[in-house]
Amino acid sequence: SIASSSACLGFEVKYITTNGTFSPERLITLSRHALKDLAHADMDASLAQLLTHVHVMHVHDTMSLVSTLQELEKECELATKQGRGVPKVVIVDSAAGLMSCDVGAAAHFGKFLINYLSSALRRLCTRFQIALVMTNRQVKYSGVSDVQAALGETW
Repeated sequence: SIASSSACLGFEVKYITTNGTFSPERLITLSRHALKDLAHADMDASLAQLLTHVHVMHVHDTMSLVSTLQELEKECELATKQGRGVPKVVIVDSAAGLMSCDVGAAAHFGKFLINYLSSALRRLCTRFQIALVMTNRQVKYSGVSDVQAALGETW
């Protein structure tokens, strides 16, 4: 997992979950595999340190995702002014589930939201040199044989 690998390297990670499936237990399991060459005492210390580097944020709809990204940008601005570090990795898991209602209900508003989120994420990553990982879902439409990205070509 990118979250566990980044945290094992000492990088701060912001994990934005839209479906509540993030689990510290799963993170530790993945990290044990990554740290398998360490002595037992070193591994326990590394795992304890790892959990301090991953910060989970829960969002429940597209507008709360927008708000969370705006707050994260403000947080990064303040940290930069104060000479503190900013997160090195932001993971959004997954915007597709949130946005499916918005995109389907009002196509123009949905496209606006997709463009706004894309712009906000790009700005955050560019200004603060943050790596972004955004998961997407796959969908299969009736009558279409191929599986496609849930957010489609617009994203």
